[in-house]
Amino acid sequence: AFADHDYRDIRPDVNAVREMLAHVRSEFPEVQIQFSGAEKAARELLGKSLEPAPQLSISLINNRIIIKLERGTIFGPQPYLVLKDRMGKLYHDNLDIQEPGSLWTYVLDEQTLKPDQLAVAAVGAAGKFGRFGVARFNFTK
Repeated sequence: AFADHDYRDIRPDVNAVREMLAHVRSEFPEVQIQFSGAEKAARELLGKSLEPAPQLSISLINNRIIIKLERGTIFGPQPYLVLKDRMGKLYHDNLDIQEPGSLWTYVLDEQTLKPDQLAVAAVGAAGKFGRFGVARFNFTK
């Protein structure tokens, strides 16, 4: 396996790995080479079918942010919540679990942030095999 997660141009690294494979290929003719992405390779190794990416929705009712899992499943107990205030500062906090795996809330009040202080609320979650979902709510002025 070969992986790289840098922001630089990884083509030279990929070419170096391909050259190494070509060099030893004749020594191991019975070994099959397959090029694949990480998610697909993991699913095939584990014999799992492609699952839909998590689909999240986010809404505001009074002073409560409501997050619902509309489709799929998520990895972990809750989506990741980020709040952006009107000055551009970012915040993260845990959600209140209402229905494990499918419904979460977050109260906006004196102990957190008030709705009129916020520009954006967003959530994101990964599924079991790397697919992901993101939802965003824009506050009005």
